[in-house]
Amino acid sequence: MSEDSSFAHYIKELATSRRLSLNEVSVLIDIDKSYLSLIRSGKRSIPQDFLKKLTRFLSLTPEELETLKNLASDHDFVHKRSPDTCKNLLRLIS
Repeated sequence: MSEDSSFAHYIKELATSRRLSLNEVSVLIDIDKSYLSLIRSGKRSIPQDFLKKLTRFLSLTPEELETLKNLASDHDFVHKRSPDTCKNLLRLIS
């Protein structure tokens, strides 16, 4: 998954619409900016409280939250089935 994934793009869009940088978002939700970048790039899964914090600090509308949840679900689905994970699973069953 790349930085231009739907999930990554939507987080940036939400921040931009509120005139915030992604660095400012990371400070607001108390997450390291490099970790936020890894989440956005699909290299880390989404922490459990991530969506709650975004909802609270960005004052997401119910529609924005629903969209974010759907994109997050797709993001985590892809992340959990990364090529490295698949290789490790194949080694275990071989």
